[in-house]
Amino acid sequence: MSAVYIEAWLQALRDDRTAIFTAARLAEEAFAFIVVREMPALAESATSAEDA
Repeated sequence: MSAVYIEAWLQALRDDRTAIFTAARLAEEAFAFIVVREMPALAESATSAEDA
């Protein structure tokens, strides 16, 4: 990571004290979206492993 990148994040956090909470909420939503999309694949792979 570059110092410029880190400084940009620090400035964003200084400007908006809730930015970290917004980022965390959005990351959680993205994780949930990915898990929902991938669960059928995980279930299918578990079934295939049981059949083997």
